[in-house]
Amino acid sequence: NLAVLAFRRGQRIRALDLFEDCRDRAAQLGNRDGQAVAMCNRGSVLMGLGRLEEAGEEWAGALDLARALDKPELEGAVQLLLGVLAQIQGDLAEAEERLRMLSSRVMEWSGEMPVFYIRSGNRRDELFKLLEEEPSISVLVLGSATQPGGPGPLISALTGKFYDRLHIPLTIVPGSLTEEEVDALTLRRARAGADRKVRCRERLEARAGPSKMDTL
Repeated sequence: NLAVLAFRRGQRIRALDLFEDCRDRAAQLGNRDGQAVAMCNRGSVLMGLGRLEEAGEEWAGALDLARALDKPELEGAVQLLLGVLAQIQGDLAEAEERLRMLSSRVMEWSGEMPVFYIRSGNRRDELFKLLEEEPSISVLVLGSATQPGGPGPLISALTGKFYDRLHIPLTIVPGSLTEEEVDALTLRRARAGADRKVRCRERLEARAGPSKMDTL
């Protein structure tokens, strides 16, 4: 995709135009799924350019399409983007409402209620504070950027000069992975975890020997 390639090369204005072309072409062809994705991407470019109101308009349109298409994953992603945008604009109430709506979707997908944290300040410093305040957080998962500037400031810091301040495992998800590939990896990991539990239970039972009922 030329638009994605331009964005990765830091050519934001060109990427903006190409994503707009993708959006319009998808709309003409009746491909509402592709239209929504293009709107999400164009909103991200606009946000990077500091054009926050335009970014919000693109994401609001993408949200409407995601709901109409019954695409909960896409809807959740857009809700998160709108929540971040509201926080940047200083509207914490709006950010919290967006996250509340997202949490209900996560509950539908996973059966578990997520916990969201909204904080202001330097991202690296706030992350370390959060990890100190919340010992229940046992692993940190970060997505790496695909732009020429590197994997992102947090990953660069946590794998560089600040690595000794991190006291929990760090998982880095490559930004080049598609949603389908991430889903496949997640499923594979869940199956592997279930297999380990079965093997562990079998070993414990073997060590314990036959039960009293078995010897009767």
